[in-house]
Amino acid sequence: MKGIFDFLTKQGQTGALLLGVIVIVIILAQVFLGIGNEGYELSTDLNEILKGDNDQSFDFFNGAIILPIVLVGVIIASLIIFGIVGVFKFPKEALFGLGGLIVLLVLFGVFYATSQNETAGKIVETMQKFDVGEGASKAISAGIKTTLVLVGASVLAILAGETRNAFK
Repeated sequence: MKGIFDFLTKQGQTGALLLGVIVIVIILAQVFLGIGNEGYELSTDLNEILKGDNDQSFDFFNGAIILPIVLVGVIIASLIIFGIVGVFKFPKEALFGLGGLIVLLVLFGVFYATSQNETAGKIVETMQKFDVGEGASKAISAGIKTTLVLVGASVLAILAGETRNAFK
């Protein structure tokens, strides 16, 4: 594990840059070849074609959506796996992070429990339009309130840190 950390510390940014360039090249090649195979040129206004009545397939743009989603999935899986391994490997160091996670979950729970279900106004119309239930509405409200508290705490931490550094 230490070997992976040392490697990523030294070569991680270069590897991420190369991976990003490779993904961009794959996507551009797929798009350019797909446009050519469909009989269009790069100067063709595909927007106007898509607005018209036609049976054209533009599946060659799917890679621009799928590849970044796959990369985000790999990142999330890696984050979870290495986080769990880190908790078991370094339990004392993980207590601070776990404490923060518990505070975050309690804060979200309090906001969820105290959220009111909307009964009038444009919000109710939007909820009905998108079929948002009471539980989802409360979760959205709790998530927004939790995010605002975290933003406020971040601003306070930045101000406190900069004030502390100014007097050092």
